Amino acid sequence: MLTRTLFLALMTLGLLALGGCPADDDDTGDDDVTGDDDTADDDTGDDDTGDDDATGDDDSADDDATGDDDTTTAAGFAEVQSSVFDQHCAASNCHGMAASANLDLREGAAYDELVGVASFELPSMDRVAPSQLANSYLFHKLDGTQQDVGGTGQQMPINGSLTADELGLVNQWIIDGAAP
Repeated sequence: MLTRTLFLALMTLGLLALGGCPADDDDTGDDDVTGDDDTADDDTGDDDTGDDDATGDDDSADDDATGDDDTTTAAGFAEVQSSVFDQHCAASNCHGMAASANLDLREGAAYDELVGVASFELPSMDRVAPSQLANSYLFHKLDGTQQDVGGTGQQMPINGSLTADELGLVNQWIIDGAAP
């Protein structure tokens, strides 16, 4: 009888050592009462190892409850105006008072001169076609590809190209719909 009791005790200890807690029979590391095997359970029952916005979508970058992956930030026109047009275009007077190519990029005029307006050099293409980067003449002028699409003249700005960040800002604003 002692042998049987000792045998059962050793078996129980062995099972506990190999299988973990009897309440957690799947041995996946679940240590709460939800049974969802998440390593950062917040009593929601979802598997959110990095989710911080209550959407339960496992995106470690999302923090605005949209459920999308916020890897890019929407570019606003005010930032394009101050960082690009004011610094490189209107300040040089090319697209300021002189309005070269009938384009005034000074604050207060630039948006109305760009969005949905036919280009002076390529009238079949708008200067800015919202959400259509390849169909926006401004993109081609800044990228130096204006002649590839039937345009004329040289790459802008005339005194040197924009930085990658500045060009990316303008491009993202167009892609995002060219909102005012």
